[in-house]
Amino acid sequence: MSDGSSMRAREWVLAARFHEPADYGVPEAPVFPAVECASGALMLKDPETDAVAMVAGGPMPVRR
Repeated sequence: MSDGSSMRAREWVLAARFHEPADYGVPEAPVFPAVECASGALMLKDPETDAVAMVAGGPMPVRR
Protein backbone atom coordinates (compact mmCIF):
# COMPACT_ATOMS: atom_id res chain seq x y z
CA MET A 1 0.00 0.00 0.00
CA SER A 2 1.13 3.49 -0.75
CA ASP A 3 1.64 6.05 2.00
CA GLY A 4 1.00 8.94 -0.44
CA SER A 5 -2.33 10.72 -0.44
CA SER A 6 -2.68 10.55 -4.25
CA MET A 7 -3.18 6.79 -4.13
CA ARG A 8 -5.45 6.64 -1.07
CA ALA A 9 -8.76 6.87 -2.98
CA ARG A 10 -7.73 4.22 -5.49
CA GLU A 11 -6.52 1.88 -2.74
CA TRP A 12 -9.79 2.28 -0.85
CA VAL A 13 -11.90 1.53 -3.92
CA LEU A 14 -9.89 -1.56 -4.84
CA ALA A 15 -9.80 -2.88 -1.28
CA ALA A 16 -13.52 -2.23 -0.80
CA ARG A 17 -14.41 -3.92 -4.07
CA PHE A 18 -12.46 -7.10 -3.52
CA HIS A 19 -11.93 -7.38 0.24
CA GLU A 20 -12.39 -5.50 3.47
CA PRO A 21 -10.45 -2.20 3.40
CA ALA A 22 -9.24 -2.82 6.96
CA ASP A 23 -7.46 -5.97 5.71
CA TYR A 24 -5.12 -3.66 3.78
CA GLY A 25 -4.70 -1.01 6.46
CA VAL A 26 -6.95 1.41 4.56
CA PRO A 27 -9.01 3.60 6.93
CA GLU A 28 -12.78 3.79 6.57
CA ALA A 29 -14.15 6.58 4.41
CA PRO A 30 -15.40 9.49 6.51
CA VAL A 31 -19.14 10.06 6.93
CA PHE A 32 -20.35 13.65 7.08
CA PRO A 33 -23.99 14.41 7.91
CA ALA A 34 -25.59 16.80 5.40
CA VAL A 35 -27.56 19.83 6.55
CA GLU A 36 -29.49 22.20 4.31
CA CYS A 37 -29.36 25.82 5.42
CA ALA A 38 -32.00 28.53 4.84
CA SER A 39 -30.31 29.75 1.63
CA GLY A 40 -30.57 26.27 0.10
CA ALA A 41 -26.87 25.51 0.37
CA LEU A 42 -25.90 22.02 1.44
CA MET A 43 -23.37 21.82 4.28
CA LEU A 44 -21.38 18.75 5.30
CA LYS A 45 -20.46 18.88 8.99
CA ASP A 46 -17.84 16.98 10.95
CA PRO A 47 -19.83 14.86 13.43
CA GLU A 48 -17.12 15.11 16.13
CA THR A 49 -16.51 18.86 16.12
CA ASP A 50 -19.70 20.11 14.42
CA ALA A 51 -17.45 22.24 12.18
CA VAL A 52 -18.43 22.73 8.55
CA ALA A 53 -16.26 20.50 6.34
CA MET A 54 -17.69 21.43 2.93
CA VAL A 55 -20.42 23.65 1.46
CA ALA A 56 -22.22 23.19 -1.87
CA GLY A 57 -23.71 26.55 -2.77
CA GLY A 58 -25.97 25.43 -5.59
CA PRO A 59 -26.78 21.74 -5.26
CA MET A 60 -28.65 20.25 -8.21
CA PRO A 61 -30.76 17.12 -8.35
CA VAL A 62 -29.31 14.45 -10.61
CA ARG A 63 -30.72 11.34 -12.19
CA ARG A 64 -28.97 8.03 -11.90
